[in-house]
Amino acid sequence: MPEPILWLTSKTCGLGPYRADLVETYWEWEQDPTLVIGYGRQTPESLEARTEGVQHQLAATPRLPSTT
Repeated sequence: MPEPILWLTSKTCGLGPYRADLVETYWEWEQDPTLVIGYGRQTPESLEARTEGVQHQLAATPRLPSTT
């Protein structure tokens, strides 16, 4: 696994770019009932549907030029 890119960090968390290899982790977080309701859904999303959604989101994200 590549070294994560972190834009901001603290003692308890970090913020970095959206990554396809973390889709299962994102999906697990999003199964929390308050998030399901907050997203306007009535039922949880399947992992397969979330994986497909991440692929579409990443394909539509402009790539910034590398600074290295």
